[in-house]
Amino acid sequence: MPIWQKLLVLGHHYDEAILQSRKTIEMDPNFALAHNQLAQAYLQNHMYEEAVAELEKAVPLSGNSPTFVANLARAYVASGKRSEAEKLLNDLKKRSNPGYSNASEIAIIYVSFGIQTKP
Repeated sequence: MPIWQKLLVLGHHYDEAILQSRKTIEMDPNFALAHNQLAQAYLQNHMYEEAVAELEKAVPLSGNSPTFVANLARAYVASGKRSEAEKLLNDLKKRSNPGYSNASEIAIIYVSFGIQTKP
């Protein structure tokens, strides 16, 4: 995936990022990174259910990448599915070992929980 697609999200050009990510997925529906990138644009655009759907595709396509699992947990929290996010968090913590999962992925989930519980 070209870096410019990621830069579209970072530059807050979510609609363009969504469009470009969808085009990439049309070319290769099994490209996990494209599903993940589309989900990031959806998350930033407050399209939480769409983000969950894309990440539920990306996780198995990526071989259960810890980063994608953490992103899915974050999307679950944003969409109000805290129990699903907690399950993913616990799974990542159990599998946490060098080379598989690291503290930053686990921290992403904890931050998501914290953001969602503030008034």
